[in-house]
Amino acid sequence: MELKRYFQTLWKWWWLIVLCTLCAGIASFTVSSLMPPVYQARALLMANQSTSTGIVDYSSLLGGQQVIETYRELLRTRPVLEAVIARLGLPYSPRQLAERIEVTAILNTQLLELTVEDNSAQRAADIANEIALTFLLQRSTEQQFQELEDRERAIVEQMSALERAIEQSETEIERWRASPGLLTQEELATLQSQQSQQRGTYANLLSAYLNVRSMRSRLLDVVVVEPAQPPSGTVRPRKVLNTAIAAASGGMIACALAFLLEYLNDTLESTEDVRDALALPNLGAIPFVRSWQKDGCVRLRGEEWPALEAFRILRTNIQFADVDCPVRTLLVTSAGPGEGKTSVVTNLGTAMAQGGRKVLLVDTDFRRSGLHRAFDVPNLTGLTSLFLDDVGLEGSIVDTDVPGLYVLPGGPLPPNPSELLGSQRMAQLIGQLQAFADVVLFDAPPVLACADAMVLASQVDGAVLVIDSRSTRREAVVRAVEMLRNVGARVLGVALNKVHAGSSEYYYDYYSNDGKAKKPLWVQWRS
Repeated sequence: MELKRYFQTLWKWWWLIVLCTLCAGIASFTVSSLMPPVYQARALLMANQSTSTGIVDYSSLLGGQQVIETYRELLRTRPVLEAVIARLGLPYSPRQLAERIEVTAILNTQLLELTVEDNSAQRAADIANEIALTFLLQRSTEQQFQELEDRERAIVEQMSALERAIEQSETEIERWRASPGLLTQEELATLQSQQSQQRGTYANLLSAYLNVRSMRSRLLDVVVVEPAQPPSGTVRPRKVLNTAIAAASGGMIACALAFLLEYLNDTLESTEDVRDALALPNLGAIPFVRSWQKDGCVRLRGEEWPALEAFRILRTNIQFADVDCPVRTLLVTSAGPGEGKTSVVTNLGTAMAQGGRKVLLVDTDFRRSGLHRAFDVPNLTGLTSLFLDDVGLEGSIVDTDVPGLYVLPGGPLPPNPSELLGSQRMAQLIGQLQAFADVVLFDAPPVLACADAMVLASQVDGAVLVIDSRSTRREAVVRAVEMLRNVGARVLGVALNKVHAGSSEYYYDYYSNDGKAKKPLWVQWRS
């Protein structure tokens, strides 16, 4: 499919795309508006590992990260949640509350982000803070650190006192060495023994001090770095974002559906379709006329300018179809019933008569006559009456309210229409009708419905196939053209009927008598 066809498809189905986009956007906005608001509160916790010894190795860091992951899971355990529900009187079960909680370990840090979602902003913040407090109370980490700090402080004080005592003993020994007579040998031995005991006690205290510091280095605690605050806005529903995404999705789905429908569509809707499928020219594109569907009328009114102009163009294209061999007898048919061939014959004949030619419309669709209803004339006598020699040609032809336009109704229904149209008498009548008028238009039955149209098509100057652009299948039209050509019919082209007014086949521009633009109307694009 060419790029042009893509744009044509989008332009053809623009209403579907707009409708789906609007419906999806409105539906999403409505649903988002009906959803209860959801607020998200955030508390920041830190799992703190003491490193006061100044020694940090890989194993200690790995253990710290493992404990962080452990705390991340423990924050959502049932005992913690049950305690929070009891303290705050929440209308949730532990499982329901767990679904509203998310704990995330921030990468490469010792931070834990605790987020809580709730329909109340204040309650979301209260739940987050209460979870953190409950967990801290259950872990009792601060109490453990306080005990270790007290022990460490007592040891440091004892070590300081021993250091002073050892320094005093050392001073007295140095004085004795300077003045040997100051102390007796017994006093000196006692002083040296006391100093040795003090050094041993100091060594034991230092070992205990290092042990306490080692315990602190291996102990983790959790502290609240940033308490949760009631959020000012909601996190869900995001009306604008949801509406935009839904509208865009609806538009894309509609585009895909449009291309799918276009791919599955095998009707002939444009000049390109006709040329590709039939290798025939599109002689005219007649817009959809609503009054034809409303009241069954097949004749255009004066205010229906777009269609009137389309028939004038169809008239011109038929006249110039073959300049060397002008068309004086023209068969108008279709592949199947209900495609508007009688309407085309009626209004094409009117356009030709308005162009100054004497036009005769002949109803050869005996099974479903329609010309007499279009002009509100009786069908008691007509073409079939001429076969019986009961009525002359002038007695069967009826004048119309359009100057230069005449109608020959079908007349009484014969038992053998095909044999009648293929008879020698019919060939003689065609000659007489051609002598009566400048142009004779035959309203023939559908090609695929019976053999009448093929029988008659071989006896006229040319044939035009009417195609309902909204319903006629490509296969049916191809078969109809082949059948006409098989009998030697000269198929001039096709007339696209009921063309969508917004398609690229039209662009009308109507001018008043003084040459100034009066109002825009749809006219056919000439290719």
